Amino acid sequence: LEMLWPEKRQLSKLQITLKFPVSFPDEKEGLFLKLILCNDDDFISLWELWQKETVFDDISHSIAGLLPLLYLRLKKFNIQNKITGRIKGVYKLAWFKNQKLIEETRKIGEIFNKNKIPFILLKGIPLLLNVYKERGARVLGDIDILINPEQAIETVNLLLKNGWNYKLHPNISSINESTVFCLNKLTHATTFINEQNLELDIHWNPFHIDINSHTSSLLLLKNFEPMIFNHQLWDNSVEILVNKEPCKRLCIEDMLIHVIVHGARECANKTLRWVTDSVYIIRNFEINWTLLLENTNFFDFNVEIFLGLSYLRKNYPVNIPETVMNEIYSLPLNKNKINQYYKNSKAVFSILGYNTPAQWYRYWKFEPKRKFPLNCYDLIDFLAKSWGLNHKRQIPLFIAGKYSKKIKQIYN
Repeated sequence: LEMLWPEKRQLSKLQITLKFPVSFPDEKEGLFLKLILCNDDDFISLWELWQKETVFDDISHSIAGLLPLLYLRLKKFNIQNKITGRIKGVYKLAWFKNQKLIEETRKIGEIFNKNKIPFILLKGIPLLLNVYKERGARVLGDIDILINPEQAIETVNLLLKNGWNYKLHPNISSINESTVFCLNKLTHATTFINEQNLELDIHWNPFHIDINSHTSSLLLLKNFEPMIFNHQLWDNSVEILVNKEPCKRLCIEDMLIHVIVHGARECANKTLRWVTDSVYIIRNFEINWTLLLENTNFFDFNVEIFLGLSYLRKNYPVNIPETVMNEIYSLPLNKNKINQYYKNSKAVFSILGYNTPAQWYRYWKFEPKRKFPLNCYDLIDFLAKSWGLNHKRQIPLFIAGKYSKKIKQIYN
């Protein structure tokens, strides 16, 4: 990263040792991103190079999700061949599904507004409507809505009454006053699905909760401090119209932070859209960099923003002022936070599994239980339902499948 910084400044030894994590784009993915984000003068040459270097049938899931953006650039240059026809098909499919998601978002917004439930739209929908301003610009997977955790019970009950159901058996078997605390502490969202097979993530927290760093506390059933509801993030939110229904989205500075922090994490299907989302935000809006840096420090995402903006500035034509880079350089970096970030950015094998400690904590803290040893028997049944299994006898195969998949991720 040393080449990215002004010559008169020197990075600390800690900053010099930082590398872009494995969750960031690799060489092939980087070439594709440069193709869809390059200046017009460079597009034709990069398009020809990408075609030579790419077997279209072998492109990754992460690249496939951004093919609609490539189609929009090809359309601008009026380029047509056999491959462009297939790319256009991906765009049309994305546009059609996105229209359904946007209309469903309007319906949910109408319900929440009538019942006086404040909410903020996250990620895909506001990005399409306010940043890309093109409803087929990229593939959306679901609807993401942030609510106030204090209204979790009311929100969930409204969804259940209006055609939404849990995608899997709920992580906690019922929503009540005692279990809302657990939801806020150990999960950032719960997924719902409707009859049209559309998915909705209700977020109790805009950011993932790092339970990996609290494994021992979870296993020992130690109490957690209540999560603080962030009024600043809500106060800075701005209005957005979704098919004429008034909703809210994050302010553009918080949106950029959220995109980088959420998108560059390790997940089952690696995502690249955080790069395009970030570049489009920076190109199309006047960023209040002072506010962005203040909020970065407030949310304790200095490591994520330091690496994310450094990567963008190095690889793509994006204007991040040198004065801002100096300020980013000055952000305090915590060694423990750095270590945890790199651990979370790659597939890490755990004998306990990713969420088993959290499930253990949830069961013993919040589920109704019978006396020993029946409570241990009930724990097995609870784990099966929490993992979406129909019967506890499926647990051995489920665990074996998860472990084999994780091992493949590590060694591939």
